[in-house]
Amino acid sequence: MVGLYNAGFLGDGESVVQPDDTVDVVASIETQETPDSCEGADDPAIWFDASNPKNSLIVVSHKMRGVGVQKLDGSTTQALEPGPTNNVDLVANVFGSDALVAGTNRATQTIDLYRLDGISQTLVKLDGSEIPWPVEGNIGGVCFYRSPNDEKLYVFSNDETGLVVQFELNAENSNRVSHNQVREFNIDTANESCSVDHGNSWFYISAEDQGLWRYPAEPHENPEKYVVDTTGANKGSGGHLTSDVEGTAIYEDPNGSPEDGYLVVSSQGNFTYVIYDRIEPYNYRGTFRLVDGDGIDGTSDTDGLEVSSAPFPGFPKGILVVQDGSNTNSDGSESNQNYKIVDWRRIEQALALAP
Repeated sequence: MVGLYNAGFLGDGESVVQPDDTVDVVASIETQETPDSCEGADDPAIWFDASNPKNSLIVVSHKMRGVGVQKLDGSTTQALEPGPTNNVDLVANVFGSDALVAGTNRATQTIDLYRLDGISQTLVKLDGSEIPWPVEGNIGGVCFYRSPNDEKLYVFSNDETGLVVQFELNAENSNRVSHNQVREFNIDTANESCSVDHGNSWFYISAEDQGLWRYPAEPHENPEKYVVDTTGANKGSGGHLTSDVEGTAIYEDPNGSPEDGYLVVSSQGNFTYVIYDRIEPYNYRGTFRLVDGDGIDGTSDTDGLEVSSAPFPGFPKGILVVQDGSNTNSDGSESNQNYKIVDWRRIEQALALAP
């Protein structure tokens, strides 16, 4: 059973259809706009500075030109232009306390690697560390995986044909990371974002028109598909998602085990976000949308998102960061795309997630 949300429309003018149980949440902060008016933003990654949490950062993709670094107050501290970058991800503590960042560059069809310098709060592009895509295809999502079994580091990426490739990474020094391809498989459908649950060794990928799928993350394992959920919410049948299925992320319970926490998914087709339990059978926990409030507009057409349960200043249970496909001003005019930062406690309260 579904209900109509008349405040938004799909690209062809069709009213956006959302589940009857959809609840409203308001963002806490919005970031500075991206520099391009057309599809300027896509995907965020979050870095928590454990030694000085107020200096934590958000790395974002500038879809028409490169990558940017933004503070928790939404201001931009750096913008690099290596080429149109679709998705980004990061993994902490690769170079001491510094993080390793990856971005999928669609001009060069490479995975570009950077070091996020925590002191200067800037990205440093690593020498000769671009990973070329092995076939012709438009590179898309990217996500890191650090194995809990042996601490080996990997990066996954995918392209529009459905190809998924996994590379093993080795940080040779603070300016160079070498790579070696260790696995590839094809999900045989259009796809976009990916994410990894490090604690449970699972790789997730959004099959845009079909749903969310899970595969083992270890390179020696058979890539057997597990269907987490399917599309069909907009038709009153099927799963809880509406095509296109986009960003995914894992909210890890900081006080729990790898079984505790949630899976967050962007249901782009109806402007909502869907929450599931972190492990199978992936019990559905609810759907929410971001609406206007506190001087910040709601969101629509969200591509990428990221979540962190780290205790940021003012956000003791973490944050969710989402791309906004239509950044609207108070007078109804449109601005360039940006990202919204949401206090996780607001989501927790709206969906009654707290124990």
